[in-house]
Amino acid sequence: MFFCKAKKARLGSIPGRGVSFVLVGAFKFIKMNTQKRILLVDDEQHIIITVKARLKANNYDVLAVGNKETALEQIAQYKPDLIISDTLGNDGYSLCQILRNNADYKGIPIMLLSAQAQKRYVLMGYAAGATYYMIKPFDSQEFLAKIRELLKEN
Repeated sequence: MFFCKAKKARLGSIPGRGVSFVLVGAFKFIKMNTQKRILLVDDEQHIIITVKARLKANNYDVLAVGNKETALEQIAQYKPDLIISDTLGNDGYSLCQILRNNADYKGIPIMLLSAQAQKRYVLMGYAAGATYYMIKPFDSQEFLAKIRELLKEN
């Protein structure tokens, strides 16, 4: 997002794109992306399709990847505001630890998704650095409410 101090400036947007802009003078555009970016990491395609559709329907910019290695490659370029990751066996826990030990990424909230409801797995998630651990299957309204909370949205 950019801030502009111009005497003649108009704010506009592109519907359905989540992009706002400031028109300064005759034809100068300064792009301001208003969508929050979410990196979704899951190895199950049907989960990716379902969760990504729900997030996009709620005006989030979503990049979905299928494993920890691709997630680590994409984080620097994509610069997510939130990471939602399946536990991926133990790779989801490992992803949390790697990100929490990196000064550039330690402030990004991480939501772990898992079908493992036993207390020891939940505690492993928090010990690895997860901000929140959600058990699958989950209620979509609760899921979206937690995302808004993690992103500090109203």
